[in-house]
This record gives sequence, C-alpha cells and structure tokens, in this order.
Amino acid sequence: MRHLLAILLLVAVAGSRGGAEAASAGRAAPWAEYFPPPESEGGWRKVTAPEEIQGLAGLDPAKLGALREWLLKSDTRNFAAVVIRHGYIALEVERGNSARTDARRVASVSKAVCATVLAIASERSRAGRAPRPMSFEDPAFDFIPWVQPLSDPRKARITVKQLLNHSSGICPEATGAPNDGSWK
Repeated sequence: MRHLLAILLLVAVAGSRGGAEAASAGRAAPWAEYFPPPESEGGWRKVTAPEEIQGLAGLDPAKLGALREWLLKSDTRNFAAVVIRHGYIALEVERGNSARTDARRVASVSKAVCATVLAIASERSRAGRAPRPMSFEDPAFDFIPWVQPLSDPRKARITVKQLLNHSSGICPEATGAPNDGSWK
C-alpha cells in the first residue's frame, strides 16, 4: 500500500512547474484559490479528454492511462484511487465497493484527510482569513467553518492537536459505537 500511495503522489506532483512559473512571474496560479463546491453542487471539477488532462491538470494522459491499467492489473483486492491536480480530477479508478457511496473501509485514510483539512485551515489562518493564526492548542473547528453546525456540542472543544493525534475521546459517529460522553 505504501508503494501505491507513493506512486499516486508522484503522479500528482509531476510537472508542477506551472505554479512555480506563475509565482516567479508575480501572479497566482489559476488553481491556487480553488476549493471544490459540495457534491450537491457538482463537487470537484473533472477532466477526461487528453487535451484537458494535459492542459488543465498538467499531466501526461498516457502516464495516467498506464497507471490506471497497472492499478487494475496489480492484484484482485478492492481499492479506489484518485489523482487530483490543479483542482481537477484527472483519474478515478476503483474495483469492488463504490468509493463514492461506501465509507465502511476508510480506516486510516481519515488521518490524511484530517491533516489535509487542517493544513488548509492553517494556511488560511496564516494568511489572515481566520479569526487568528492557528496553534495546536486552539479549538480546531474555529478554523473549519464549513463543518458548522457541529453534530455534537463536545466537538467545539476538540483541539487541533487532538484532531491530528486522533485523540478527541469522541467515537466516530458512523460506527454506531456508544458515546458515553467521557472526555480525555
């Protein structure tokens, strides 16, 4: 699994000169401020035509095709993989349960999602687009306004550090596990 993640990351960052070129020319890259709308409003932008994959996502369509084939032929386990670059989904491939509708086997992937959301929130706070610069001891949801209203009032006390360590003391809601209200 570690090799698969490394390959996906390499594909996603390969050829990222466009942003560096824009920054050195004193302008923001066109995807720099993109944040996808909710799925109910269309979700992520997607490119499928080779010229869009190359021009908008800045990726080699042939290499993405080779990655798709390798993933499908590598073994028989269920999986889902996505490559997003410059705010465009350039590749989605899965086998088995639907990645769009089945969240049963998210497991440790939530750690990467959580860290990514907090990194975005931290960047926004450092740019002055939040109540204050974020610290590890701050309540995390002060910096993640798009999750409001919170489904459990105890979540308002969860710190950035607790989210990163997965140590809030609150059971995941999706598991149906009893939540006795204990707090660590």
